[in-house]
Amino acid sequence: MGKKASHPHAMETIAAFITLPRISKLLSALVRIPSPSGEEMAALRFIESYLGQQGLSARRQQVSRNRYNILVHGGNSSQPSVLLNTHVDTVPSYTAANSVARRAGNTIYGRGSCDAKGSVAAMLLAFVAIHRSSDGGQVPVDLCFTVGEENSGDGSQRFVQDCRKYVWAIVGEPTDLRIVNCHAGYVEIVLAASSVRSHAFVPAGEQAIIAVADLMLEIKRASRRKGKKPVHTFVHWIEGGDRSPFWSVGSSCKASLVVNTYSKAEIASIIRLARACCATVERKYPGVEIEVQIDGSDEGLETPRNSPVVDYLSSSLRAIGRDRRIAVLPSWTDGARLCAAGIPTVVFGPGSLKDAHAVQEKVDIKDVRDASLAIAGAILNWHGQAGRTKRRRK
Repeated sequence: MGKKASHPHAMETIAAFITLPRISKLLSALVRIPSPSGEEMAALRFIESYLGQQGLSARRQQVSRNRYNILVHGGNSSQPSVLLNTHVDTVPSYTAANSVARRAGNTIYGRGSCDAKGSVAAMLLAFVAIHRSSDGGQVPVDLCFTVGEENSGDGSQRFVQDCRKYVWAIVGEPTDLRIVNCHAGYVEIVLAASSVRSHAFVPAGEQAIIAVADLMLEIKRASRRKGKKPVHTFVHWIEGGDRSPFWSVGSSCKASLVVNTYSKAEIASIIRLARACCATVERKYPGVEIEVQIDGSDEGLETPRNSPVVDYLSSSLRAIGRDRRIAVLPSWTDGARLCAAGIPTVVFGPGSLKDAHAVQEKVDIKDVRDASLAIAGAILNWHGQAGRTKRRRK
């Protein structure tokens, strides 16, 4: 059963602050600032300036040269606290047009609008609105904006090194306002093949690049799974052959495959499957030697469906007229790091994963508003429940 809302006056004040014009202005400004992974400084400074204008002070947590996470603390640091987290970096813009923010109706277009600056705006406004409410200064919620999520995850890796033990956390990502209590991890497999260099049409043996291509397809076919926890294979990169004018068989080929997984056991299973496929393919291509190397893995995120954070967020969604939907995300997020640190975590936010990283990236500002209201409501529900529990114990 969901926790009942106990803060109607505070939510009225918060809803009056989280308006579509304010969201449009803030999100458009964020999207206009390029912040590809590794080049987040301008966006970070904009967020710091915005927080300062709202009377809030932020702390920098250094990640690397000219790169840092932003941390903002609410309430008393000695109190149990909850966390809002999302990332400010984006993938690069594929076209000049996509780097320019534009609005059409209630839709904001531009790089990062969906992943994850829509969530940045939603969490920033929710945090500021709670702070501005009558007892907002007493609500123990922390806000963290990380860097590097799109390529290395170094921002979240730095954050969990010495973060406090939060009661629960919400990580902002495009989930179509679904509550994601489980998302995929991954295993990255590097295939390295070698063969004999020879004339292209009188080969001394098979070609390494063809053997690797066959092996990639075999691993994809054998590992693919549909259903609630789908398994997909993504070719990260491939290199082999050369662009010289001479027709000869290249002596080597390397490729990287990323397979999404949902547990430590599944990672081990995929590695065994890749090695079995490798043995099968090697028998088909005499003279080609293939080595399977593991270049990294992560178990992903899983939080019980009956976790309090799921309950509070569900009740808050219902209060604003949105359905409670629990989902599995087939991709990795910074939430995996928080989950591994022992923090019950869900992923939630405006926008759709299919629009993330796309040429026409977009998000609906009504969804940004509802995400912000749902997040604020969940925090106030939890704070009210925690306060009642504390009073009963006295």
